[in-house]
Amino acid sequence: MLYPLQKSNFGYKFITDYGSEYEIYFTQLIQYSEHISDNGLNPEDFYYFGFSRAVRGKKCVSNDVYIKRTIAFSIFEFFTQYPDAIIVFNYSAADRRLQARRKKFKEWFEEYSENTIIKMFQHDFSDAYTVCAIYKRKSHPAFEQVQKNIELLVKNIETTKV
Repeated sequence: MLYPLQKSNFGYKFITDYGSEYEIYFTQLIQYSEHISDNGLNPEDFYYFGFSRAVRGKKCVSNDVYIKRTIAFSIFEFFTQYPDAIIVFNYSAADRRLQARRKKFKEWFEEYSENTIIKMFQHDFSDAYTVCAIYKRKSHPAFEQVQKNIELLVKNIETTKV
């Protein structure tokens, strides 16, 4: 089971059984096109991904499995619409839970991407922040170079301040 996704101005939104409303957004990163192009990639393929709880429900259920399933499905749905997309995101460190977020999302990704062509590259910048990229493995001879370019871009993202 998933929570029903609704299109929103930013991407998608959904409401849990307990009344919490979540926003899932995909924002094109055209403002960084020069730096992305310098790494041999197409800037029109890059999107920033994030999700947040917009409205807290009457009851907060921390182990609601349908939330992670719905978020994972939204990523797969996004790749269906934009098969060449590269999704970039970072974990929030605002409440000193960066390590927990790194671990949790990696578990989510491994659970839902197994047996798919979707890959993730994660680069940790000490304990300050983490930048990740999710993309579909392309079946063309230059894939290894594309993958290296994505990894290089993420590792150098500190200089671009995404």
